[in-house]
Amino acid sequence: MFGIFVGVFFFLAAFKPWFDIYFGITNNIITGFQLILCLFVTSLFIIKELRFNVHLCTLVVFVLARLFSEFLYAYFEGRSMQELVGAVYSTLRLIMFCGLVLLVSQYKNFESVNNIRSIFLAYFFVTLLYSVLQHPMLGNFTLLHTAGGNIVSANGLGAFRANGGIGGTVIAYSNFLLAVGWVVFYGEFNNKYFHLFLKLCFFVSLFLCFSRSVFLCIFVMYLINIVVKKKVVSAFAISLITLVLAYYFADVISDNYALMISNSDTGRVGGWKAMLGGSSALEFLLGSQVGQNTGLFLGGLTKNEGGDSFLIGTVNDYGIIGAILFVFVFSKLVFSFNIQKYSTILGIVGSFIVMTFVNSGFEKLVVMLSYMLALIIINKPVGREDQIAIPKYIVSR
Repeated sequence: MFGIFVGVFFFLAAFKPWFDIYFGITNNIITGFQLILCLFVTSLFIIKELRFNVHLCTLVVFVLARLFSEFLYAYFEGRSMQELVGAVYSTLRLIMFCGLVLLVSQYKNFESVNNIRSIFLAYFFVTLLYSVLQHPMLGNFTLLHTAGGNIVSANGLGAFRANGGIGGTVIAYSNFLLAVGWVVFYGEFNNKYFHLFLKLCFFVSLFLCFSRSVFLCIFVMYLINIVVKKKVVSAFAISLITLVLAYYFADVISDNYALMISNSDTGRVGGWKAMLGGSSALEFLLGSQVGQNTGLFLGGLTKNEGGDSFLIGTVNDYGIIGAILFVFVFSKLVFSFNIQKYSTILGIVGSFIVMTFVNSGFEKLVVMLSYMLALIIINKPVGREDQIAIPKYIVSR
């Protein structure tokens, strides 16, 4: 059942632009259907298994309590109930995340993992093709710039940034590429030539996407690998090269950063400060307004300017308590798998925290599911089914 769900979900994601171009079916309709599909599949695990998992249950109860408090506040303040659309979606999104965690933690049908990996990588190759078609110097297929909810862009460096036709900005695609990066660098492949080809495609996608967020995460993964494996020579070489470049090109780096990137980063950091700066101690702990970063507000309310960070947006919605529970649930899932290399575990958790801190793309359904599928694929080395242990994530009954 799960394999069919994954296939249908990514089929819809891959053909979103064409549904829009040829049939006039908008991105929102397809996304709505995907949301219903995800909720249906994950709810089966939530209803059956949630009560046996203390921390997941705590997160679900907490976000539902926050939603209930928003309803009470809106009712007694006489606000329009339309304003709560964003709050409902934000709550459903985190509950669906909990359902996916339960589903992945119990995924025992290892025979179909290769099929899931094939679907996942096939979708990646489709997004690479879309990125090429979107690029003005390569394909410049302008319909793919906007069809299916796509918004391509350029950064302060002047580099065109393709979003892979994923249905959103490059923010979402950089998150998806991080999940692909986990599979590329931490997965095992029987065919070394296919693995080499996959790496090549991945680096091409990184260039076409040209997101500082995903570059930063890849660097964090590499840095963690060096530290954990105590590669002293590599660490010394990287440090030396960095110091030399910083010394000889300090003025060039400073001037170009100020000219091309600083406005974007200054605006992003300013948004984070604005979101958290006006919060009281209670709001910092429990959240100020659920759903303020979903963009689904009605009734005259607008999206919070600090929405470029999923983690800080979660602090705004559910407070530092909700953000800590969110990170803890994901981290515990990763540690529960039969991943032999400690550098892999820390690389996944570390890059995930960095990405959700500097980027908001985790809110996309494709991204959320992609992270979970990447964990399933990494947990089962190809051709070693007999050595795989079932994740011990669910508390013993």
